Amino acid sequence: MESTTPVQFTMPDRKRMRLQVGIMLAVMAAGFVLGMYLVAAGALPRQYNLAVGEAVPDIDVPAGFEIEVFAKDLAAPRYMVVEPTRGTLLVAERGANRVVALPDPEGDGSPSGDWFVVAENLAAPTGLALDEDWLYVAEGAQVTRVRLGEDLREVERETIVRSLPAGRNENEIDPISHALLIHDETLYISMGASCAACPPDDPRRASVLAYDLDGSNERIFARGLYYVLGLAAEPATGTVWASNQGARACRMMCPKPFMPCKPVMMAAGGSATPAASLTPMQTRPRPAKGWSSPWPC
Repeated sequence: MESTTPVQFTMPDRKRMRLQVGIMLAVMAAGFVLGMYLVAAGALPRQYNLAVGEAVPDIDVPAGFEIEVFAKDLAAPRYMVVEPTRGTLLVAERGANRVVALPDPEGDGSPSGDWFVVAENLAAPTGLALDEDWLYVAEGAQVTRVRLGEDLREVERETIVRSLPAGRNENEIDPISHALLIHDETLYISMGASCAACPPDDPRRASVLAYDLDGSNERIFARGLYYVLGLAAEPATGTVWASNQGARACRMMCPKPFMPCKPVMMAAGGSATPAASLTPMQTRPRPAKGWSSPWPC
């Protein structure tokens, strides 16, 4: 029977182990303190477990408005649209590949709880827009329109726009979000940039595209927008507005031509023709000591 000799640590070994353990604990403590500081500074979002109907804290809203939890336990909801005849909220559940309806029959901001599926078997749906009984749905690399029946459930569907850039670059298949707007018989679709500071892999990147309502006649309506998250048309003038996220972490990563500048709301021409440039219309500082920027600056 072999005898085993216990492992003995020399003094330098013990010191080295203590030093390694000390460094590890110091890094963990520094990470905890940094995380708490970033949350307190508003750079990282706080996590809340709120009930339906409960007020949402830490969001500034105009006087006379308030924000409450309307519904929860949805699978990565991304965009919403209100069906005008019933006032029913339609929500794109990106994580469940479907669109659901959240009825509010009393019109008091409280859902009835009788959710139902409007359309399913979609590919990571995001942007939504309505035109009469057609619901337009932006998916990862295409736009589909779904005809709704009187019960707001799908009757038929057709894909009207195909082969949109699906991810952040040509090698990425994960879908990005597309905002949709239907205005003046024109369908507008936002298309994000490839990355914070690199040549686009598709000329349609970093733009807002315009189509006829059947998906034909593609053209670039406005370009130079890093990542448009929302589109709207001003009723009085017909001007199309876009809310632009701006490149993330650009202050540290980007060369000087891409350094961040103030976030703005951008507006292009009121008609659906390609716009050579965008006009900053309203400066909107980001709250809680954060920052964002148009792209490129």
